[in-house]
Amino acid sequence: MPEPPASSEPATAASAEPAPSAVASSTPAPSTAKHAAAHGTKDHAAEPPPGPPPTDAPTADDACQTKNFHYSQVANACKSGGRKAAKGVMKGVVGKAKAAGTDLRCTSCHEDMKDFHLKSNAIGDLKNWL
Repeated sequence: MPEPPASSEPATAASAEPAPSAVASSTPAPSTAKHAAAHGTKDHAAEPPPGPPPTDAPTADDACQTKNFHYSQVANACKSGGRKAAKGVMKGVVGKAKAAGTDLRCTSCHEDMKDFHLKSNAIGDLKNWL
């Protein structure tokens, strides 16, 4: 079988245009800590944003009111996340109770939902579900 004729044209790229080159910028490169220290300037990229540091502690409005805890799970939740975290623990308790077929509600243990004063049965009932 005869071989196909060889092309006399050299293989070229699809585009004959050269790739764009990087143009020198008139703006200076970002400073580094070493450069900043050598020139007595601050490296603003390494500074934290202004404002108070982030904290996980509850705000005064969300802090638990009681200081007398009967169970460490509730005490730890209050300390780390305030009422919101304590409410999360309590919702878990209600969920466990309902899954076991017990009709447990917030008002089963609390006299009111503003200050969360406990009923006399609250401590004993909570023990069953923590």
